[in-house]
Amino acid sequence: MKKTKLLYTIITVHVLFIFLHVYKHTKIVSARYNLETLHTQYRQLKKEKLTLQEEWYTIQDPYYLRNYAREHLSMKKIRLHQTQSIDHANSNI
Repeated sequence: MKKTKLLYTIITVHVLFIFLHVYKHTKIVSARYNLETLHTQYRQLKKEKLTLQEEWYTIQDPYYLRNYAREHLSMKKIRLHQTQSIDHANSNI
């Protein structure tokens, strides 16, 4: 009787260890999948950051601004005869 109880106990413990091992392995696989998902998201965000930085530098470029104003906004350079002077002594501001 004692030998059968001991045998059942040993078998139960081994089955528990197997389930714990499978559970641990499942958790590790799940964590690796989440890690890979986060790495993919990080790489995408890094690419987007570089794209936005390039766009920002392009927008700040004076040559680009002049061309954009000329081509898309139909702006032209102001000539000196197109300006007016403001006399501060006679203004009613």
